[in-house]
Amino acid sequence: TCNAGQGIAITAKRNSGTNHILKRLSFQKSGDGLRYSFLTGFHMVVGGANLIAATLEIIAKFLLHIVFDLLLDYFTDINHIISAFEKFTRLNAPEGYIIVCSDDKNCEIVVQNSDKKVIRYGIISKNNDFYGENIRINAEGRTEFDVYAYGEKVASVALFMPGEHNVRNALGAFAAATVLGIDPKVIKAGLESYTGTKRRFEKLGTVQGITVVDDYAHHPTEIESCLKAARSAAKGNVWCVFQPHTYSRTKAFTADFAIALSLADKTIVADVYPAREKYDGTIHSCDVVGLMKNGIYINDFGAIERYILKNAKPDDMVITMGAGDIFKLGYSLVKK
Repeated sequence: TCNAGQGIAITAKRNSGTNHILKRLSFQKSGDGLRYSFLTGFHMVVGGANLIAATLEIIAKFLLHIVFDLLLDYFTDINHIISAFEKFTRLNAPEGYIIVCSDDKNCEIVVQNSDKKVIRYGIISKNNDFYGENIRINAEGRTEFDVYAYGEKVASVALFMPGEHNVRNALGAFAAATVLGIDPKVIKAGLESYTGTKRRFEKLGTVQGITVVDDYAHHPTEIESCLKAARSAAKGNVWCVFQPHTYSRTKAFTADFAIALSLADKTIVADVYPAREKYDGTIHSCDVVGLMKNGIYINDFGAIERYILKNAKPDDMVITMGAGDIFKLGYSLVKK
């Protein structure tokens, strides 16, 4: 609850950290005489009457950008998840707004019977209240796009982060800030100041002319978004070093992982990171590789590192990817 101002809850089934920080920056740059507080799952900035709350993962929230590529342990099926989001949106104040990414069909299902004011954003349809168009990589290597609000071009924004998923995140931030009356020029400045979060397409450095990037992606849809972004940013081939996270997830989405990872020019799959689980012998990283044409299995970080240094070329991009400890390989590479 927010006792002395307006509250915005931001949700994303994936990319919730990036989504939140983009919105936070779009407000911080406002200079409107208002004070804003920010509560996140990873750090907090204290002060102010207007609260922007980013609750995480299992709890449904008010600003929606949902990708259902994995059912969490708590939920029984996709309808259970959608129901949770519907219940949460009904908690919104009568005069409140629901800002939803219409590019995702599940988001549309959540709001289809809502009696609240719904504001839609996305990059697929020009019928959205806020939509992005003319997405391109500019001379500085930034992802630039035009922002339209209610059919009128209001800004061109150049993001440091590549990928259409980040364009969508920025559009959601633009919509939320606009609802609170912040000037488009101010929103643009906030979004363009954002350089990324830890382990989200994080550039670690270079080795032998090879760019090394680390990303937390560990679900098929996240992997697809990340590799598409890499394709737009890389000058040479895209290498993905993927560490599957948990046996149960790897088993449930073996084919989906193989499809998503095939977007890279070359994929190396390491051993599964077990996290809380014990190996039961029913799934292995080789099961993913076996469904790919461009994939190989290497079980040792040292061996992976040697393989990359021997075979990757200058201007290639290597992405260490996963929710386990695969980031250690990326840091090791750039120390060479």
